[in-house]
Amino acid sequence: MIDQIKSLRIFARQQALDISFRMLAEVSGESQRNLALLMTELGAVQKAFTRARSKDSVRRARAAELLGLVNPVGAVDALITLSSDSNREVRMVATRALGRTDTQLAIRQLERLFQQPRSVPSWISGSALLDTASPVDFELSKYLGHPSPVVRQNAVTIASLMPRSDTGLLLGRCLLDDPDRLVRVMAARALGRVQMRVGVEPLTTAALSDPHKSVRIAATQALAQLPSPWTSDALVYLKSPKMDPAVQRAALPAPHGV
Repeated sequence: MIDQIKSLRIFARQQALDISFRMLAEVSGESQRNLALLMTELGAVQKAFTRARSKDSVRRARAAELLGLVNPVGAVDALITLSSDSNREVRMVATRALGRTDTQLAIRQLERLFQQPRSVPSWISGSALLDTASPVDFELSKYLGHPSPVVRQNAVTIASLMPRSDTGLLLGRCLLDDPDRLVRVMAARALGRVQMRVGVEPLTTAALSDPHKSVRIAATQALAQLPSPWTSDALVYLKSPKMDPAVQRAALPAPHGV
């Protein structure tokens, strides 16, 4: 098939490359490997390495996307360079692409980028970390003291999707101690996802005494997601008339199908 496509006229061959480029993001396994080989044989990968140094930011961004999808030798080094590009869009595309290369070098760069939200939004570098097939040992404690609340917000979300043995304890401390209201809301929601019994006490404390209603509601909703043997006493109290009506509603089971 490669020989057949090589024999096509230039316009038809370019159409085949464009179709292959779009398909690469949608397939996996043997199909992905075959398309990557096709892109390499038709010169698209070498062109991407050249365009990664182009003065045109659109070409650099497109090159980054292709290198991430094909992941040829040398792609990670090129993408690390592009992830520090002067153009914000190029940096974001290169960061997403690094998540597809699945190498420890790429993971270390993504962890560095995660702590630099002014360079690349931390939700993008965090999503790229989640995309990696290799196990990522995401140390939540490393990010809880970060000065940016956005980094801390995204850190608790990622931690809940990559839980470690200490994740529940760290999320509980974050829920009770973080000065930012939105970080505490995210910590409460994360505790609902990790389903660890160690989260019951901080969630109950936050549901009863946090100064912000949004945190109290989030903590109550998280408690309602945990196994009832752990939370039945707390939820009975949170449903009582002495509580804020919004907290009472949050303590009720979610409607069927929601």
